[in-house]
Formats: sequence, structure tokens, C-alpha cells
Amino acid sequence: MDQEVKKSDSYKVAYRFLEVSPVLLAEIGEIKEIQYYSFGHTMIDRGSSGYAEYRFDVKNDRNMLKAYLELKKRLGEWAVVNAILENSKTGERVSLIRTNAGRSEWQ
Repeated sequence: MDQEVKKSDSYKVAYRFLEVSPVLLAEIGEIKEIQYYSFGHTMIDRGSSGYAEYRFDVKNDRNMLKAYLELKKRLGEWAVVNAILENSKTGERVSLIRTNAGRSEWQ
């Protein structure tokens, strides 16, 4: 099952989003590893529409953070519509989607 998920377009879009997220890079610096967490994901692909949710563990030298991503597929294109980064130690969360003000804040 994991291999099927990792081959899906929604997974590839989610993984790439994390790799290049300016908010993620600003929050944690250099990323050492992005690891897919295979329990609890959702993926529905109906051709031109779909929905997916994924969780990834994002690691650097100091921390292991959890990233939760929600994607929607419209007119055949997957897009990240919500992304949250959670500090595993403190429980603090920050949106990886930039707000209209151009910044994200820890909650």
C-alpha cells in the first residue's frame, strides 16, 4: 500500500511542497529527512477531482516535527490547500500556507 501511495500524484505534490516550502525552511532551517507516516492517510482520486490527507515527519539536527497536509484535486490538478507544521515537543503549530500578510505564525 505504501508504494502505491508514494507513486500517486497527490503524494508527489505533497512531498515536493514540503521540500520547497519557504515557511518550513525559515522555521527549521536545513531539512535532513522527510519521512512519510503511513498510518491515517486518506486518498480519493476520481479522475478530474479528488481529496488527500497526509502526515510526514520532518527532521533536522535538533527537532522532529510533524507536517499535516490536505490536498484537493480540481480539473485534474492536485494542490495543497492546507498545511500545518507541529512541534512534537511543545505542541505548537504553524501554518505552512502563507497568509495575506505574507507570513505564518505559531499558534
